[in-house]
Amino acid sequence: AILDVRTRTNILGGNNAYSLYNVSDQRTADGTYARLSNVTIGYNVPKDFIQDWGLQSAKVKLQADNMLLLYSDSKLNGQDPEFFNAGGAALPLTRTVTISLNLVF
Repeated sequence: AILDVRTRTNILGGNNAYSLYNVSDQRTADGTYARLSNVTIGYNVPKDFIQDWGLQSAKVKLQADNMLLLYSDSKLNGQDPEFFNAGGAALPLTRTVTISLNLVF
């Protein structure tokens, strides 16, 4: 430890191990991450199939958000890297799946 000779305290802040740990690089994690954020799949139903039902067109769409965190630093211990200043209580982003059907009569 680096001590100030006059006050006998640590120059980095505080005079105990906890203060030193808080200013060290031991709590530093890499902020790089990769996420599968948004996936959308759409399908236009063929007119031959829908004409019997009196439809002009039909479209089906599936959209998924925040499906998968592909990579983040293991030092985060499961915390979401996009959550700023988490304080140990961060929850992951909610996964959302939406199915839509667009019918034109």
